[in-house]
Amino acid sequence: MFQKVSLQTKLISAFLITASLVVVVSYFNLQTVSQVHESFANIVDSHVPRLNTLQEMRTVAASIKGETIAYQSKKAGSESEVQKNQLLADLEKLSDRETDYLALANDNSDAEKQDIRTGFKPVSDAKAKTVDAVFELIDLKERGATQTAIDTQEATLVAAEAGLERSIAMAIDQDLASVRDSDAVADADVKRLTTLSMLIAVLAGAFALLLGISISITIARNLKKLKDGAARVAAGDFSHSITIQSHDELGQLAITFNRMSSSLQESYRRLDLEKSRDEAILQGMSEGLITVDVDGRIVLMNQVAATLIGVSSINEVIGRQIQDVYVLYGQDGKNEAPLPTSQRPVIVALKTGELVSGVYLFHPPEGGKRLLSMSATPVKLKGNVVGAIAMMRDVTKEKEIDRMKTEFISLASHQLRTPLSAIRWFSEMLLNGDAGKLNDEQQEFAKNISDSTERMIQLVNSLLNISRIESGRIIIDPKPTDLSELVAGIVNDLKAKIEERNQTLIVSVHHDLPKVNLDARLISQVYMNLLTNAIKYTPKGGEVSVFVSRKGDDLISQVTDNGYGIPKAEQARAFQKFFRAENVKKVETDGTGLGLYLIKAIIESSGGKIWFESEEGKGTTFWFTLPLSGMKAKEGEVTLDM
Repeated sequence: MFQKVSLQTKLISAFLITASLVVVVSYFNLQTVSQVHESFANIVDSHVPRLNTLQEMRTVAASIKGETIAYQSKKAGSESEVQKNQLLADLEKLSDRETDYLALANDNSDAEKQDIRTGFKPVSDAKAKTVDAVFELIDLKERGATQTAIDTQEATLVAAEAGLERSIAMAIDQDLASVRDSDAVADADVKRLTTLSMLIAVLAGAFALLLGISISITIARNLKKLKDGAARVAAGDFSHSITIQSHDELGQLAITFNRMSSSLQESYRRLDLEKSRDEAILQGMSEGLITVDVDGRIVLMNQVAATLIGVSSINEVIGRQIQDVYVLYGQDGKNEAPLPTSQRPVIVALKTGELVSGVYLFHPPEGGKRLLSMSATPVKLKGNVVGAIAMMRDVTKEKEIDRMKTEFISLASHQLRTPLSAIRWFSEMLLNGDAGKLNDEQQEFAKNISDSTERMIQLVNSLLNISRIESGRIIIDPKPTDLSELVAGIVNDLKAKIEERNQTLIVSVHHDLPKVNLDARLISQVYMNLLTNAIKYTPKGGEVSVFVSRKGDDLISQVTDNGYGIPKAEQARAFQKFFRAENVKKVETDGTGLGLYLIKAIIESSGGKIWFESEEGKGTTFWFTLPLSGMKAKEGEVTLDM
């Protein structure tokens, strides 16, 4: 039955039993103290006052004896009268002490009171004789009796006083004997109760010890079973079962432990299956994958990654630092030095906790060059970076095809410029009447040809600019530039369009801005495109604003309009090539959709960032930053066509 009781109940019961035994022992100790206190209090309260009273009577009796002698020696007169009064006062005090003593006897039981009165009777009798003898002596002396009569009475008084002293001494001895008897009884009670208390304490301690040992042995035995079972499970033996013949918490823990073992066995089985599946997926991936820990040591690598970076045995590189396994170079390949460790994508992801991606040059062991598109994603646990996953793929052919495509667009665009320029020239001649005056219909046709040619030239120029930027052949020639003057010049160029559409343009350039090393041709293209779009996609009578200020180590420019806005569903595609929002295609049919793509490429190549916020029907705000440190000069082959 005890096995069915919970461990908590067992411990509480043991505590309560032990506490009860302590209470019992304490109770008997208190009883002992109480009885001892009562015994000694009885001695103090009963015997001590009586003894004190007897001592006072002895003192008064001695004083009476002395007063009597002094009274006899005095002749009749005032001195004799004073001495007589003092003697009478002592006799009265002696009577008062007698009364006090008998009153103290009344505080005892009837039997004790009778014994006390009986023992005190000789004192009372002796006191009465003494008082009578004193009064007789005083009477004889005052009557002038013969000296013989006075001497005889004096002898009687001395005998009475001696009897009084003996009676008081005997009474004191009797009280002291009674005190000794009471003390002996109290000592016996103390010894008896002390022995009983010690016996109860020993028995209580022994019982509590046996109970504690019994419970401790049971708990220790069951805990050892649990420890041994846990050790076997930790060693991988999930089939082991723990048996505890108890229904308390330890028994329930054993049942839970057995269930956990079964669950772990099933979980490990599923993990083995998932591991096999993941390994199959990992090896079947078309992209290379490398995982590293927080220190940059390789934890996992698939065969595709091993092939891409020229690793012959994956097991040999597990645990090594990733920067020691393969070397990366910048994509342009102009810098022959390897990429510093601090700039490696995986290391950057581990340090910053952000996704890092890019294209890097790699020299395979067999020779040649290989372009790898890599992305490093940090792995976080509770907000802390604990590792990173690097994905890579060979984009050598893709980049080559892209280069060929860019070259083709550049070549085709360049070749288109000559016939388009000729068409524009001839259409202008027709419009100007160089070939003769045109009628209204011919004038309209020539105007349509001229406008379409102009749009074609703009498209060709945009394509050329994009191909030049993407190919990396663009020249960057930064010079100290006053942004206030740069923005004012662009606004002046757009003044006619603004007035034509009856729009309001607000320009605010911070007066304290320093000159910054910028390629004015490139940055002008950014402002021109943003302002042109703002004017074009803002209805007549609308408002466009430009603000340029400083924020930390950056220049920040803001271009805002209250035009048509970009639908939220299409905002993610805003910087893609040939993107035009659906809500403006019918309103403004002209447009290539290349402007935002172009200015994003310019801003990012200049070390800045560009972003926007837009709400359909309410307008759009674009922001872009440029570092105060300026743009870095770059040698190239071509410039942008404006």
